[in-house]
Amino acid sequence: MSGFLSGRTVISSVGTTDLVDLAVTTSKIAASAVTAEKTSGLPVDKDIRAMALEVADLRGIALNFPNGQADAFDSDTLATKTNATYDASSDYYHNPGTGYTDSFITPSLTYTAGSGAVTNLANLADGNTGTEAGLQVPLPNSSVFFKVDVGSGVTKTATKMSIHWMNHSDIANYILGIKVEGSNNDSDYTSLIDESTGATGNATKDYTWSNTTAYRYYKVTVKSKNTSSGAANGNIIELDMFETNTTQNMTLINNALTAASAPSKGFITVQADPVDSVSANTDIKAEISRNNGSNYTEVTLAEGSTNSNFINYEGSVDISGQPSGTSMKYRVTTLNTKEIRVSGVVLRWA
Repeated sequence: MSGFLSGRTVISSVGTTDLVDLAVTTSKIAASAVTAEKTSGLPVDKDIRAMALEVADLRGIALNFPNGQADAFDSDTLATKTNATYDASSDYYHNPGTGYTDSFITPSLTYTAGSGAVTNLANLADGNTGTEAGLQVPLPNSSVFFKVDVGSGVTKTATKMSIHWMNHSDIANYILGIKVEGSNNDSDYTSLIDESTGATGNATKDYTWSNTTAYRYYKVTVKSKNTSSGAANGNIIELDMFETNTTQNMTLINNALTAASAPSKGFITVQADPVDSVSANTDIKAEISRNNGSNYTEVTLAEGSTNSNFINYEGSVDISGQPSGTSMKYRVTTLNTKEIRVSGVVLRWA
């Protein structure tokens, strides 16, 4: 052995200057040699993804890298956004349950006159400001009503009504207020609102109330003040009823990204503000596809770091079982009608 080493210099350590470029490859390093002790203090993958998302937000555009992308949603560019609204001022997608639906009062509904002189009810929904439904409300302290039937097998959870009163002095002088009731058998009615705040001619007045029950029939009663005698012209030009918008489950899918070769593993970070109480993998989930969305594999998400109200939901998944492909997509879905604001996604693969 001594003969073999004769004339040779024994090197006790190897520095970077002693190595030829690219001489040490991952295939030449045993997995057992990379221990936690030797990698302690190095940023882990989820930290790198979080950092990439912050850089993308600062740049104002999606940050592309060889094996992934960080998109802070500084613009509305997603390929698919079902039941999602993009907030351009705050740069996130969300599924808000605020505001009201379009009016469900249409000319095709059935309108029925109740007590008193009620005529031309079809004009309530004809969209013509030159026509009105006639309501002669007896004085003093009396009322007339009409009913709206939204149709067999149809129910609506009304929470708002708008009345455009006719331009007539009787509206302000003699109309006391309105009452709205709902029913599903046209016999037993539940009061939704009963108010006495008056009204103004040639103006639209909104009436709102809390309601979680859907009804087929709605009864609208117009009440007169306790004054004078005779009848008040409480004519209505147009009437609208609305439901409150409810939160819908949201789906977000990115534009496909191209991998250099078919990946076997995917990594994802979803940055989201849970407006409602949210559980990862129950109320929000993430999936990754390597074949352009034909097949997805769900990621088991865990809550990571928090920035203001936004939480990083993070995870990785084996996608080697999917049909081979290099067209990378993620699918983020909210469930159980929870309102969530998603402000960015990082997708990476290996």
